[in-house]
Amino acid sequence: MIQSKSINENITLSYIPMNKLKTTTVGFYIHRPLCRQDAAKNALLSLLLKRGSKDFPDMEAISKRLEELYGSRLSTGVSKKGEDQIISFEAECISDRYVPGSEPLLKSLIKLLCGVVFEPRIEDGGFCEDFFAQEQKNLIDRIRACMNDKRVYAHERLCEILCEATPYAVSRIGDEESAAKLERTELYEYYKNIITSSAIDIYVAGEADIDDVASAVSECIGGMSFTCAQIPCTKLLEGGAKEPREIYEHMDVTQGKLAMGFSTGVAPGTDDYWGLAVANSIFGGGAHSKLFNNVREKLSLAYYAGSQMHKFKGFIAVNAGVEFENLKKAHDEVLLQLEALKKGDVTEQEFTAAKMYLINSLNSYYDDQLYMQSFYLGEKIVGTNYDVEYYIEKITGVTLEEAVAAAQKIRYECAYFLTGKEA
Repeated sequence: MIQSKSINENITLSYIPMNKLKTTTVGFYIHRPLCRQDAAKNALLSLLLKRGSKDFPDMEAISKRLEELYGSRLSTGVSKKGEDQIISFEAECISDRYVPGSEPLLKSLIKLLCGVVFEPRIEDGGFCEDFFAQEQKNLIDRIRACMNDKRVYAHERLCEILCEATPYAVSRIGDEESAAKLERTELYEYYKNIITSSAIDIYVAGEADIDDVASAVSECIGGMSFTCAQIPCTKLLEGGAKEPREIYEHMDVTQGKLAMGFSTGVAPGTDDYWGLAVANSIFGGGAHSKLFNNVREKLSLAYYAGSQMHKFKGFIAVNAGVEFENLKKAHDEVLLQLEALKKGDVTEQEFTAAKMYLINSLNSYYDDQLYMQSFYLGEKIVGTNYDVEYYIEKITGVTLEEAVAAAQKIRYECAYFLTGKEA
């Protein structure tokens, strides 16, 4: 059972007991409202803060300290769960009871993490100039890499089109123009403002004493003043367009991309959610699904075809790689497969495989502490706070009739076609 403890008005510590593995994982998650003007700033902070802290001024010093802590690991990143952009700092160490001697390894790792998050290396009123220039370039390269990966690009374009009036249309790493305009002193001023005025979740998974961890964090942030903040909220996508929009874009590509958006109006944790999760699994959730076995295998209309639930925003995205001449055929077949699902044209094998796929995915969380932390973080963001066993129980109990009824709520909203210049 997960345990939670308030550190202060902004910071909440949660402990997930996981004795199966010999490691303990710590995650610091800073919540920021997703918006175009700040997305690149938050993404750059995730890269920049790991470069050096007050006590460990560069990556060499941080790496050396991690090695001293028996090969501990540290990574940073940025993600979006609904309209909550999350700056993350995640570290892993050997569980204290496996460490020779009596060194409190977890406490030392938390101190290192706190330094990275709360005491960055500063020079002349801003972030280190060299570090800033290098990571700004790295961020721009990442943004361009998303553009160059046409599978990712098509999915991002679909989100932009489907959610154009909402913050969810913004990429989790921002846009190149915004990233290029950032300056090191401006970003530091932004950092100083948000670090004490953002909701921060700390998760520890493995073996730990929550009171000891809370004490270690409190010791590190002593003297800092925080302004109370809440986790950003996300509104479900409002579907219901009179006519689905279909957008074509021509680029110098050798394979077409098809992305289709479907509203559901179903919020996480509601009665309809469990049936919808199974319905999506039947529709396009894996190698057992209708999209894979019909659009890809039987009809050979796509190199890949599948669907993904954006549960925080309440929509389903279909993505497929298709030859130019088959784009419209694949599009129409996706809609036919959805209609078959809505009519209850589902075999016992499809239904059973769809549920087992979801249950096996949930069970896999017990083998990955970071996945488990991400799961519980998502639960907190949507306010349901269910555990994995509850999810398994609810999915197990879904009937075919409930999955078909939930599928009735899936509504086609838009499609994005990426095709060649000459097509």
